[in-house]
Amino acid sequence: MPKRIDEVITTLNHERFFIDKQIITVSLLEKQGHCNQNYLLHTTQALYLLRLFGEEQRDRALEYRLQQLAFLHALAPEPYLLDLDAGFMVSAYSSGIHKQALSEPQLQALAKCLSVLHRIPIQKEQIPSHEILRHPDASTYEPVLCHHDLNPYNILWQGNTPTLIDWEYSSINDRYFDLASIVVEFHLDQPMSNLFLESYFQDTAIMNDSKLSAYKRHYQKLCAQWWQEKCPLGGR
Repeated sequence: MPKRIDEVITTLNHERFFIDKQIITVSLLEKQGHCNQNYLLHTTQALYLLRLFGEEQRDRALEYRLQQLAFLHALAPEPYLLDLDAGFMVSAYSSGIHKQALSEPQLQALAKCLSVLHRIPIQKEQIPSHEILRHPDASTYEPVLCHHDLNPYNILWQGNTPTLIDWEYSSINDRYFDLASIVVEFHLDQPMSNLFLESYFQDTAIMNDSKLSAYKRHYQKLCAQWWQEKCPLGGR
């Protein structure tokens, strides 16, 4: 194992959380993000996800806190341990698969999942707003807790039940940012997009097609910029 992961495992073995949990194997997961390294910890009691933070400057304490909040609403794996000095987080391991296309029941379940996320009661002044992600739409700004990175690799599926992972970009934004990202990432046609929004709002009268279109363009522009910076030789 690389030197850093060896050092982290040594640290984990001295953590109170792992006192009664012997680590049997440590495996680098096949699918990795661009900002962190993810390992599967197989212990005598359970499986855990070990997330080694990359060099990118993120508010990891906020990420941990918001993932805890999401877990309490059955949206995310439970986080157990955060070590800012060593640069890692341990959470429950969620089995599941990534999907590039969704069935109607899965799309409806994802809409319900986001509806729960966006209704979580929070003190907005205590959570930063991602101004760079906010689209200056003329419509009324609807600030909610957003995930902000809802690409297919950050959604795990067990049947028709989604679990959201990788909360490092979560913050306050307009609800339409998350909604637009699903429409774009899963290439929803008009009927599927309508089904998704109708399942989310439960009231077609409050759907705003022009606002969705504005945020779709904004999201596509941000993605193009991000991939050009992170992957100049090719995207995911």
